[in-house]
Amino acid sequence: MRRLFSSMLRRIYWVLVGRLSVEGLLVLGERLQKKGEWAQAEKVLLHAENKAGEEDDTDGQILATIHLGRFYRDHGDFPQSHEFLGQALELANRLDDGQWQGLIHHQLGTTHVMQRQYPRAIAHYRKSIVVEEKLKDDEALAASYGNLGICYQKGSNVREAVNCHRKSLNISERIGDRHSTAEQYFNLGMLYLENIGDKLEARVHFEKARALFEMVGDTHYAEQAARRLQE
Repeated sequence: MRRLFSSMLRRIYWVLVGRLSVEGLLVLGERLQKKGEWAQAEKVLLHAENKAGEEDDTDGQILATIHLGRFYRDHGDFPQSHEFLGQALELANRLDDGQWQGLIHHQLGTTHVMQRQYPRAIAHYRKSIVVEEKLKDDEALAASYGNLGICYQKGSNVREAVNCHRKSLNISERIGDRHSTAEQYFNLGMLYLENIGDKLEARVHFEKARALFEMVGDTHYAEQAARRLQE
């Protein structure tokens, strides 16, 4: 009897899920993923992609495939992540939609970073920067330059790393994003400490990072900056 009741509840659940919009399905998929219900999340996200296709909703398809690309990346399935993000980019190129293109190149860059494929990540972040500059999307631009700086640091190109973090810092300060500004001060501190060997300059940047992290209430990173100051 319990099995029958459980089976009926599952059928009712999926009937209700089937009535959700593409956006609703994506929200549900993310919630299931956060709860660790990976199989259910995958099923819901795939359903969102299929639904968008059936409704001839190209923007919905792009959004769903981006979600799937991130889902598989978080799950460590990088081939599948690249597959879906590649599909999203193809759809965005058909629309000639710069905003989508910039976002997808950023996601592809992040996927390559997680695989430690820094030259490929750099190529995608550079493409996202071109789009973000055209769109004057300063928040996204600051993030892309920051990520680009990390890639150059990992590749031991210290000069480019400093240059990118400085650009991200300047943009973040201009738009009043204190948390992003703090992150770039911290990243520059790490560069001066570990790659350049200038402890005095590193300290200056860590102090600024700590003050800003404390100001925005990020105790975790404020403590990290404080620990660096004790070294």
